[in-house]
Amino acid sequence: MDDTTADLISVQTRHAERLGVQGWAAIDAYGSSRIGLWPRLVSDEHFMLVLLGEPGLNQPEFIALIWVLINGYG
Repeated sequence: MDDTTADLISVQTRHAERLGVQGWAAIDAYGSSRIGLWPRLVSDEHFMLVLLGEPGLNQPEFIALIWVLINGYG
């Protein structure tokens, strides 16, 4: 894990404890996501999924990605 990812995960962890948030996003005036940060925990491994634009978390490709992470790290 590089330093940038570690920093994002540590900031996410700190704020999640205080605010109860699970993800972050930079949104436009209409509330549409421009970039989103989605933390994922698989076993003891922390991952930060960074998505540009509207997130498609219910898409088959995202489900396949999570499945690969769980099989590789779970």
